[in-house]
Amino acid sequence: MIRRLLSLSKAPKSVTQISEAGTGKKQTTTEKGEAFEKKVAAWLKRQVKATEVKHGRETLFKGKQAVRPFQIDVVVRGADDTIYWAECKDRKPTIKRTDINKFVHSAADVKATVGIAWKKPLKAWDFLLFFSTSPFDVDAINVAKQHGVGCYEYDGMKYHEKNKPKAV
Repeated sequence: MIRRLLSLSKAPKSVTQISEAGTGKKQTTTEKGEAFEKKVAAWLKRQVKATEVKHGRETLFKGKQAVRPFQIDVVVRGADDTIYWAECKDRKPTIKRTDINKFVHSAADVKATVGIAWKKPLKAWDFLLFFSTSPFDVDAINVAKQHGVGCYEYDGMKYHEKNKPKAV
């Protein structure tokens, strides 16, 4: 019994049952999320003719209240110098209002104190965008509308706009 428990404790954490194209290798939840962030970053880059794109560990922002920095999944500077911050969720459960509120709160906390190195000075964000592979619940869309957050659902082929973003 103890051997069984020890073998379970050594098992990789957060493994999904999705395997990479024919390799049989299982992809961790983190790897799956990072792959989705890269897809979103590439799509946003094309949409806004981006001059700079950062994602993953390159996008840590220090807030006024939080001790630890926030990680914004994707940050893009458009050709017109507009800044887009994107939160990406690749998961099965629907997106709830708490997901939107957490993203909005994090962005608001960082708004005055931006801590990332860019070629040009970064002026915080102009647009907040939320990308998901799962549907948004009605309350999440309502909260996003209140805060001007653009919501996009990815079906594996296309991004479907659920709520239009508003400049802040």
